[in-house]
Amino acid sequence: MTLQKRIEKAVQTLKDFQNAVDDAKHTTTDILVSISDFIDDDLNDLVDELEEVADEVGDVEEKLEVLEIALDELKEGSETV
Repeated sequence: MTLQKRIEKAVQTLKDFQNAVDDAKHTTTDILVSISDFIDDDLNDLVDELEEVADEVGDVEEKLEVLEIALDELKEGSETV
């Protein structure tokens, strides 16, 4: 799954949770059950997924930095020719 899809899935999970507890017609009991279900079922997976995405973004940023340096070196080399 792409990073974008993984982030979209995490956002949707949070939106679903928000909708479950945000609806004014829910009783306190329903809201507490929704919170409990979210914590039991989704929160750990969501945190793990976000940590993995953050690690992958860090890797991509490092690779991008290396590529930018290489590109600058190529530009400098072509200017001296």
